[in-house]
Order: sequence, then structure tokens, then C-alpha cells
Amino acid sequence: MSVLESLARARRQPEGGSRRERWLQVAPQLAGSSPRAPFVLLVVAILAVGLVGLLLLNTSLQQGSFAIHDLARQTSALEERQTALEQQVARLKAPESLAARAQHMGMVPNTNPVFLRLGDGAVLGDAVPARPRPTPTPKPTATGVVASTPGATPLATPGATPAGVPVSGPKHTPRPTPTPTPTPQVGDR
Repeated sequence: MSVLESLARARRQPEGGSRRERWLQVAPQLAGSSPRAPFVLLVVAILAVGLVGLLLLNTSLQQGSFAIHDLARQTSALEERQTALEQQVARLKAPESLAARAQHMGMVPNTNPVFLRLGDGAVLGDAVPARPRPTPTPKPTATGVVASTPGATPLATPGATPAGVPVSGPKHTPRPTPTPTPTPQVGDR
């Protein structure tokens, strides 16, 4: 007898009651646990993890926003400083400023410029040392205080002390600049 035949026979002849009663029976209930409880706990845990993740993401985005705001403010402050420094450099590079600083350091403008011709090395012009411009002499007042014109800066005279009294000793005289002799070039015959 085969397995299939025995199953077929069991279906045809139910033991102890009707066929329908045997298949429809009440299952015993498990004490203390509901089949929905693990599913509900899983859904609540997933929602809680999602909310915490969303909160952390929002917090990190806000921190990034604050960092960007601080960097933008710092950038604008540095741009303003750069603009101010560029204006200061432009002001210091101006010819009037350069002339005033050169005069303050004791330099005088040269009224007799001398030029060099690079082709043959010749000196064009007379090399005369520059002389300081004459300054107005201070005028004594009735109180004995020396008055000078406003804006005039007294220049130091060689061989004199700050009080204007000459100092004994050799005076410095500028030496004339020697004029170089032109050297013959290959094509100058």
C-alpha cells in the first residue's frame, strides 16, 4: 500500500466525528502575550530611531549654518581690511607722499640730471651735486625765543651744531664726479 492510498482513505473515513470538526478546532491561547506586541514595539522603536536621527541631522545642519555665517562675517571683515590697506599703499605710493618723505629724510631734488648713453657709455650732462634749498632764517623775538615760518623744517648745515655755532675742524667739500672717457666700440673706426 502506498502513502497516497493511505492518505486518500484517511480523508474518506474520518475518525471520531465529522471531517469538518476535525479541521476546525479552537487553538489554545498563549497566556500573557499578544501576537501584536512585538510588532508594535518594533514599529515604535523604528519611529524613535528615525526621530532621533532627524534631530541629529537638523542639529548638524544648524551648526554648519552657524559656521558659514561666522566665516562670511570674517571674510567681509578681511575684505574691508584689504581695501583699507590697498588705499594706504596707494596713498603712500603717490608722488607727493614720496617727495614729502624724501624731504623729511634730508634728500633734495636734483635740478641737473645726468644721463648715461648705454650704447657707448657716454655721460650726457654736467654732474653737479644737488644743493639744499635755502631755508628762511629764524627771526629772534623780543622774548629771546627764535621764531620760524610755519611749515619750514630746519636743515642741518655741515660744520654747525644744532645751536648754529660753527664747529672747528675740516669742512666737507663735495668732490666732482669724474667724467668717463668713451671706450671705442667694434664698429667705431
